[in-house]
Amino acid sequence: MYEEKKYGITFMIDPRVELIFGMLSKLKKENAKFEEELDFIESFDDNYYSEYAYKLYEIIDFNKYPKLLKWAIKLSEVSSEDIIPKIAMMMSEDFNVKEIDKNDKYFKEFFTENNYTEFVSDLNEFIKNENFLEFFSNNATEYNRMIEESSSIYPSNMDVTDIEKYYGKKLDKYPVVYSIFFNGGYGPTIDGIPTCFKGLWIADDGKYFESIKGIINLFHEYSHSFINPLVDKYWINFENTDKFIKYSIENNLHKTYQGKPQILYYEYFVRAFSYIMASKYGDESNELEQFNKLGFVKTDEFINFINESFKIGDNFEDFFANKLIPFTNELTNNLEYTKSKK
Repeated sequence: MYEEKKYGITFMIDPRVELIFGMLSKLKKENAKFEEELDFIESFDDNYYSEYAYKLYEIIDFNKYPKLLKWAIKLSEVSSEDIIPKIAMMMSEDFNVKEIDKNDKYFKEFFTENNYTEFVSDLNEFIKNENFLEFFSNNATEYNRMIEESSSIYPSNMDVTDIEKYYGKKLDKYPVVYSIFFNGGYGPTIDGIPTCFKGLWIADDGKYFESIKGIINLFHEYSHSFINPLVDKYWINFENTDKFIKYSIENNLHKTYQGKPQILYYEYFVRAFSYIMASKYGDESNELEQFNKLGFVKTDEFINFINESFKIGDNFEDFFANKLIPFTNELTNNLEYTKSKK
């Protein structure tokens, strides 16, 4: 693993992520039929070029390693793209098997039908034959450039521990995993640590930058590790869920968020809290406009309620269960009325 520490954040390029997402990038590059379902994957050609990506493409030879092609196709078929970074991190950094909770929902999602040890073994055949870990080490200079250029947008007064102040849990580490092979971001918990995965893009001048820029996305991805489990824990307490989902779809909710109903609630609460945290560092009103375009048209009402009802130091779970959920139920019970006022 390559890492640098800045602003209290540990920025990393991880060999597991580079290989797994690199496989999907090569698959998309070579097979036009995967273009739509792998829209979250970045691939490279003469018009969007990366010397580093092409070097990785060269050793990921699906003709030489058909087992890699098999796993790339299986990964492309997962029900939700956020499963993929979790799968990548289910191996040790040197690509050996890890002690995994077989009841983990992400493990069950992929490895109920696919054999975990076979997956690790097939990847290791490639890793050893092509000296992949040596390839990774040899690109440290490029990883340094990815991190230095992409992280330069963060302000010098950045305080990532704002997360702890709101959610009331101290974290030992704040990892950010960068890769050029996907766009957007993910916020899973890896080995008990909330982790932010961020895709990178390459500008016309060759410089790297975050595909979803800024502090608000950083807080967004970390917040999922705190918000999602509470939505799941108290799901039975939410009312009008079908009504809220229908209303959101009518207001152009992006298809990414139309999976299981809990996703809508994850995203609303995460967006509201990350907006509040990021606003400490500057005007984020343009983000509200983007939220509205994605179908989250009630975000400002959640933000206003949280600002009025939650204070740093309050017990977060108590606030969530006894104040935020009742407010949400009241809001969703009166959707027709609030919608007609606009």
